[in-house]
Amino acid sequence: MIDIVLDLGGVLLNHNMPECIRRFKLILGDNYPRLGLTVSGEGTDLDLMHQYEAGMVTTDQFIARIMAWGRPGTTEDDVREAWLAMHDSIPPQRLEQVRRLRGLGYKLYLLSNNNEMHWQSTTQRYGLPDYFDKVFLSQTIHSCKPDKVIYETLIAETNVKFGNTVFVDDVAENRQTGESFGWKTFATLEALMEAIDAKQIV
Repeated sequence: MIDIVLDLGGVLLNHNMPECIRRFKLILGDNYPRLGLTVSGEGTDLDLMHQYEAGMVTTDQFIARIMAWGRPGTTEDDVREAWLAMHDSIPPQRLEQVRRLRGLGYKLYLLSNNNEMHWQSTTQRYGLPDYFDKVFLSQTIHSCKPDKVIYETLIAETNVKFGNTVFVDDVAENRQTGESFGWKTFATLEALMEAIDAKQIV
């Protein structure tokens, strides 16, 4: 039986970058370029977004800087809500697909190398740890760069085997890293489910 590793941000959660950008522009005004948020959700160079995504600043530091740059009266909740707008929900069918994978007896691992704000919000709303054998939180692996170290950490801490793992991640570079371990990779959960239904994954 194979092991299945799912990325949280690009595989389960919906993206709503326009709303995220809109909220941060309201907060930051002329200071918005200092954030470095792009439509892809990644930072650029060594701006604040890049530093946060790379684990170079903590969530508390990220929030404090945004509040210092933001309009008068900006609150911590304003910043958190703007950030959480980036990934605002999990479509019900994806939760059903995760439940189905669990029912089929696969070992499931969840990889969250985004940030703890998304993870805490998602956990509270959907109870995801109930469906996974192990969850890799950003607190554990966020500072593991380059990304290959993240996957080596996953291999070291679980029974995930080389060549016996399916990896689902919407980022092509991450899939290439997984393939370097001999893992079979998919860009979407839907593509994985189609492969299972076609008996390409057993």
